[in-house]
Amino acid sequence: MPGRCYALEPTVMDERPHLIVIGNGMAASRAVDELLARAPRRYRITVLGAEPAPAYNRVLLSAVLAGEASAGSLSLKPKADLDAHGARVLSGRRVAGIEPQARRGRRRSGGRRWWSAGT
Repeated sequence: MPGRCYALEPTVMDERPHLIVIGNGMAASRAVDELLARAPRRYRITVLGAEPAPAYNRVLLSAVLAGEASAGSLSLKPKADLDAHGARVLSGRRVAGIEPQARRGRRRSGGRRWWSAGT
């Protein structure tokens, strides 16, 4: 399920469709970066990631553990950059499953998210 995107119905406060990205790994982070670069105002974006920390470069993790690189070099995108584009990252939010027939996703905590169209 990681890296899947679902567009939710627009809200009263924001007429844009709400795009939910399940997973906050390197691929999902790159997809959000590309979307913001190509169509910065098309969607209101929320990223749900199971890990408690923001997306990081897992390829460099070995170098950091070996003392060859700093922990700061792992960060893929500062939260402030995403906030500036209106993208919201919710860390520590594991998605337990999706229900395509009902057009909803289940969070591990029991909450649900609805979408209008999937990509």
